[in-house]
Amino acid sequence: MEIREEYLINEKTVLLTGEYDSNGKLITRVIDGGETFQVDLTPAQVIDANLLLVGSNLRGSLHSSKNLLGQLYMYPLTINSRLGIYLLPTKSLKKRNCVWFSLIHIKNIQSL
Repeated sequence: MEIREEYLINEKTVLLTGEYDSNGKLITRVIDGGETFQVDLTPAQVIDANLLLVGSNLRGSLHSSKNLLGQLYMYPLTINSRLGIYLLPTKSLKKRNCVWFSLIHIKNIQSL
């Protein structure tokens, strides 16, 4: 599988999730449209690098979400509001198996 050094989150980004490479290093698996590949950064690093491009960072974005939405367990992140790119976590950001879904690609939800 292709391993990239960096990744720009875009409208085709479906999800990001953490997984371990063959050396036990946490990296990111990305589904981008019909493509699946890995990025040699943790999911938090990928998200933080993308937020830095729009004048924010992961900590600031989480703080903004908390301020706007109140006390929650998991906060959505605005990656690029002009393009409508928002990421929704399935677990705490600190969990290695957290999956970040792009809101654009969520068509239906079902309660379990």
